[in-house]
Amino acid sequence: MERTQLRIVKAYQQVFSLWQQKKLVEAEQLLQNFWQQSGMKSLRGMLLMAYILRDRQKYVSEVKVLEELLERFAGSGEENLLADAWSILGSALRMLGESGLSVEAFKKSVELEPDKEQKLVECSNALFSANAIDGVTAEYMQSLYALYRKLLADLAIEPYPVAGWKHKKIRVGYLSADLRDHAVAQFVRPLFCQYDKARFSVYGYSLVLRPDGVTNALRQGCDVWRDVSDCSLSEIAQQIRADEVDVLVDLAGHSAENALPVFAYRPAPVQISGIGYFNSTGMQEMQGFLSDRYCSPEEHSPYFTEKLLRLPQSHFCYQPFSAFPPVGQASCLEKGYVTFGCFNNFAKVNDEMLLVWKEILLRVPDSHLLLKHSLLGTEEGLSYTQQRFERLGMPMERIEFRGLSRDYLEQY
Repeated sequence: MERTQLRIVKAYQQVFSLWQQKKLVEAEQLLQNFWQQSGMKSLRGMLLMAYILRDRQKYVSEVKVLEELLERFAGSGEENLLADAWSILGSALRMLGESGLSVEAFKKSVELEPDKEQKLVECSNALFSANAIDGVTAEYMQSLYALYRKLLADLAIEPYPVAGWKHKKIRVGYLSADLRDHAVAQFVRPLFCQYDKARFSVYGYSLVLRPDGVTNALRQGCDVWRDVSDCSLSEIAQQIRADEVDVLVDLAGHSAENALPVFAYRPAPVQISGIGYFNSTGMQEMQGFLSDRYCSPEEHSPYFTEKLLRLPQSHFCYQPFSAFPPVGQASCLEKGYVTFGCFNNFAKVNDEMLLVWKEILLRVPDSHLLLKHSLLGTEEGLSYTQQRFERLGMPMERIEFRGLSRDYLEQY
């Protein structure tokens, strides 16, 4: 028995080592061979296989492994591992465009996850996925916000008393993990580099793990820069409070690596969200959500818990850090037909949207549709998507699928 156990441990150690070295094909093959020879699948072994398949972008196979894992080991008592399995299942389903199933998987992860802060992360994941559900209702979103607030209350955070300080210049703080070569940075550059220095002082609170040239440009633009990537939530709140920030702005919402719980400490007298996320935080500690008269017809929306701060013009001020390649010849002049395109994250493309695109293609004679995303550059992802399109009756002969590539902007 001991020799068998030792052989199992050694096999998994080899697979784990190959995975860490990014030798993914070898890792998958070794683990498959071990299962075939031994007939033994463990929870940890199957979870490791799921991570290998995820990194190989074999999302359909990953989902199958995780579904088998969760059926085999339900009630095993390994809540932390099962919570992890539900979480990466949610991510895989989101990648495949199965947003409703993705939300339910993340909610199961919330239920099983023993760590209170990680529960909030999984709830944020659920909220992010929910935005792409066909016809998602305000009631559904509000139920997820209520769950987030309940989990936040479980942290038993003691908020700071209302601040009474007064400064000659208004201190504005921005908190984000995307102050780097990321889409968000292209829209916040003027806020960090072109503000009225006679009236405002800008504080940047960076959660960036790997700073780059964009990070450095934003850092040089503002008055005070704090790297809080290694700080706890309470330490971040304490630093903001010590800096006596007047207005604290969240630039992440429920997107990845957010630090929304910091706002539960109420470190600043005025707290708002916007730009980096397009929907409500669901938090009672936010006084407003930055928007404009185009995005928000009214000051209040049933999808939001915050008041919508509607600027008279667009609240997006796009200032890219890199130069675009020159504009090429219009595809319709070269090919003789109109080509519609979407290079967006394909997880956002639900069936309802596809049916609208189908109607457009049918109404515009000989028109084509060009889609580009990393999912479409993988064998499994492409096959899964094509089957989905065929099920919806999409005109396949007029649709082109492309995967991710370095010449993204040139193709665009």
